[in-house]
Amino acid sequence: MKDKEKLYLQPKNKKRKQKLKEKGITLIALVVTIILLLILAGVTISQIAGSNGLFQRARQAVEKYKNAAEEEQIQIGMLEQYVSDFSVVGGDEGEDKASVTIKTFTVEGNPKEQTIKVNLTIEGEASKIEYSIDNGKNWTTEETVSEDKTEYEHIFEELDLGKSYYVRVKVYDTEEKYVEAISDIVTLSNEMTATVADVLETKTFLTKDGSLLTGQMKNNGKLSEELSAGGEKIIPAGYTSGGTITVKSLKDLTPGDATAAQILNNKKAWVNGNQIIGGMTNYGSQTVTTSSVTTSGEYTQLTIPSNGYYDTNSKISTLSSNISSCNILWKNANPGTKIGNFTADCPGLSNYKYILIRSRYQIGNPEYYDYNLIDLSDDGCQKSISIKMKDGWIGARNFSIADNKITFTYGYMANAANVVQGDNNTWNIMCIPEVIYGVNITFPK
Repeated sequence: MKDKEKLYLQPKNKKRKQKLKEKGITLIALVVTIILLLILAGVTISQIAGSNGLFQRARQAVEKYKNAAEEEQIQIGMLEQYVSDFSVVGGDEGEDKASVTIKTFTVEGNPKEQTIKVNLTIEGEASKIEYSIDNGKNWTTEETVSEDKTEYEHIFEELDLGKSYYVRVKVYDTEEKYVEAISDIVTLSNEMTATVADVLETKTFLTKDGSLLTGQMKNNGKLSEELSAGGEKIIPAGYTSGGTITVKSLKDLTPGDATAAQILNNKKAWVNGNQIIGGMTNYGSQTVTTSSVTTSGEYTQLTIPSNGYYDTNSKISTLSSNISSCNILWKNANPGTKIGNFTADCPGLSNYKYILIRSRYQIGNPEYYDYNLIDLSDDGCQKSISIKMKDGWIGARNFSIADNKITFTYGYMANAANVVQGDNNTWNIMCIPEVIYGVNITFPK
């Protein structure tokens, strides 16, 4: 029996737990719902009562409606008056004895106490003038009309700020007929928002409370500037009466005369408003080879093989065989003529390591020629030239060097036994120099 009761109670307890669980879920949902309702209520109140809420917008709409209605009533009144004028105003067949024109219709005074002034011009026979500022509800009569006076003025005071007005003027003639003029509509302002920062310095203005203030806005006058690329013009705070800010054209900013051939390859430049891509070959830090070699006096010239850019690390090379190792420094203007002491001027002599002197023995048959190579760096050797002749005789001549000049002495003869003959005018036929060459050459050791 106990077992049966146990089996019976277990499902009953399970249902009770399930009911409690369902009640807990319902409570949470209720709390969440209340929170959402509060949020929605707050948003709704803000939309209704906020500074820009429904109530405020409704008040503004009512105010606008009132103003619009007033202007509409004024315009209707003006229209009615125009219609009545056509039927009752004026003399027979339009021959009026008086006429009126509203010359000016202005608002004056300060923001707190504004007035309206109307100026009239009257022509003809007028007896009196009536003015109305409230669409004919009330009229003000001026009896002092003179035949000599044509200009009249009337001022309306104690007017409501923010309200629209127009003036009706009736001018009566001597027969009590009248003509009427109607002004434009004006609205008296009731809002003065300007501050000293909004008004030019030294200029005065009235505030809403009637205070007279002086403006502080700086008057910068006319501002003009011409800008280059990347330039700027700072506009100071204040009033500017105009001016012109111009920018130089790209052509004006990039003057030049360079061509593509004068600009490094693939480098870009702007010239006279046009972009140019360079085509000049860059030989910087490179070695180029040439075969064009020329000799001019003491100089050997290598021709640059092609146009392009070269820097101090660029090199021009050629085969050694292309460079002459021997250049003429001096030539005898009278070859074959005997000669005594003389000096040969050899420009560039100091640039050479050797000189090669070609000499000849002029008198007799056959003539003898010989070449003498002298090492200029060997200060210890004797400087002389010689020609070897038959019978063991040698023609010789001594010389000295100073300041790129070679000075030769008289010629003489000597044999193997060192028998010297000459050193006088008889032997000036010996070793007559014909050509002197400057030589730079390295002998293998």
